[in-house]
Amino acid sequence: MRTGVSVLFAAAACALVALPPAVSAQTPAAQEHAPQLLARFHGDWAGTVIFRNVLNGETQTVNATMTGKPQGDAALIDMLLDDGKGRLVRQPFKISVNAPSRTFTRDPGDEAVTFRIASGSLEPGAAEPVKLVLETRGAEQAVPMDVRETIEINGNQMVWRREMKPDGGDYGFRSEYRLTRKP
Repeated sequence: MRTGVSVLFAAAACALVALPPAVSAQTPAAQEHAPQLLARFHGDWAGTVIFRNVLNGETQTVNATMTGKPQGDAALIDMLLDDGKGRLVRQPFKISVNAPSRTFTRDPGDEAVTFRIASGSLEPGAAEPVKLVLETRGAEQAVPMDVRETIEINGNQMVWRREMKPDGGDYGFRSEYRLTRKP
């Protein structure tokens, strides 16, 4: 049985069907600037993750770190967190952006998840804080549901929130990373 912590990003990796991409109003030149957006994830980050246990509804806060580095037109992300029981959980994945189709892909290596970028600018020089709202269809504990992730980056501060919505229900809090980039 997976712990609540180990399913934070694994649930997105088990996405069943991605929502169709939104029609893009961006220029093809916007794709050239996707690496600039991804560069905001680079560096060494430290902070906490708050997550809701889907079995009992309780929340828990644990320490977390993230390292982001470039790899071609993508960024490699390595999340490491304390599961609260003295074990470290590593969650490596690659992220990429397709600006013309307004999609954001997270690939943990076994099954990639593509999100539709519901809102947020991919243009160069976008004013901070940069805020992306990502949506897809996924599953939690093998139950199909909608997934919404909101990523806000303001200088050296990042908040990466995940919410889940079962069919016929409302979005509910699942997890939130609060990280600060180390100098």
